[in-house]
Amino acid sequence: MGEGLTLIYNWLRYSGIWITIVLNPFHWRFSWEVIREDDLNPKMNQMFFQLLFVNIRIILDDGSW
Repeated sequence: MGEGLTLIYNWLRYSGIWITIVLNPFHWRFSWEVIREDDLNPKMNQMFFQLLFVNIRIILDDGSW
């Protein structure tokens, strides 16, 4: 059971959500992108959403790099 808790802790520790506000209206748009496996870290998943002036980036990583 301790190994499972360590795995959950690592996912929470190395994952994150970034929310950014873009003030320049020339950079506002609707877009999304899902970035899968990275060469350096194949277990990391990254998602990026942009809704007008708000950018949201979500990273899911277990820290195994």
